[in-house]
Amino acid sequence: MLIQNGKADAVPEQGFTLDQLRKALSTTSDVKESLEQPTAISQVMQEDGNQVTTIVAGNPADKSDSSERKYGIVDLFKTPRLRSRTLNVSLNWFANSLVYYGLTLNSGSLVGDPHLMLFISGIIEVPAYLLSAKIIDILGRRPVISFCLVSGGLACICTTYFPQINDTVLINLVSHMKYGSFAWTTTTTTVVMLGKSLISISFAIIYNYTAELFPTVVRSSAVGIGSTSARVSGTLTPLIFLLDSLDPKLPSVLFGIVALAAGFFSLYLPETRDSPLLHTLSEGEEFGVGDTCFAALCRNKSSSDNEPVIQAGSIAQLESQKT
Repeated sequence: MLIQNGKADAVPEQGFTLDQLRKALSTTSDVKESLEQPTAISQVMQEDGNQVTTIVAGNPADKSDSSERKYGIVDLFKTPRLRSRTLNVSLNWFANSLVYYGLTLNSGSLVGDPHLMLFISGIIEVPAYLLSAKIIDILGRRPVISFCLVSGGLACICTTYFPQINDTVLINLVSHMKYGSFAWTTTTTTVVMLGKSLISISFAIIYNYTAELFPTVVRSSAVGIGSTSARVSGTLTPLIFLLDSLDPKLPSVLFGIVALAAGFFSLYLPETRDSPLLHTLSEGEEFGVGDTCFAALCRNKSSSDNEPVIQAGSIAQLESQKT
């Protein structure tokens, strides 16, 4: 219904035009000031196909700006806990990608058919991904990622002590030993592929873990920063292999050190298993306060020490009192 000059008029079936609405609203003193403000005009189609124009006073942009704020990457570095968590997660992404591509590219230099080694390196990821979906709900995110990164780093360092294709002297020496060549090759391949499977598990979990560590308003930004760190390390991996001109062991040792550091720092991240998703920046800042792997171990130890110890003599006294 349309109010004009203090009288209520019925709305016609075809609706009012824009000029009729402005003329009607201009007669009332309460809405004269609202007409001077920017207005949002929307057109709605009725079921019969007629077009109805609606005038909304006020600037809709101001209303949306006041009710909804834009969040971005900068908000991840404004508060101390979110800032340290972002840097820690970025290091985990960087180390996962570095070791993953490092072991993948290094599989071709193992003793044996390079095509077979590359095939085994790829097929070993299938059971790793299937296993990661089960163990994160049983053991949690933090211990699994830390264990896989540390184990993958140790695998990289161990590969420096195994013979490579260009180590012809060592390969000839081992081949003259009875069953030595087969055992050495099997050990080398097993260690490398085990490290590759563990890193694959860690790489698969870090996507889910990052999304759970950050609130909804900056979750996509956090995953984007982590993915960018992984892409940077993936780009640097072939360049790091060029350092073998200085020392053949240097690339693998460097990969291992980065993985060990990331695995250690991941112990300071809070555990997100069975935790609700975060939504606001305040929730993200308050989440996981004091929740580190070392703090959890200390709590478990203190709780076990505070449990009352019942001796055999006290049990006998209780039984005698009952009788």
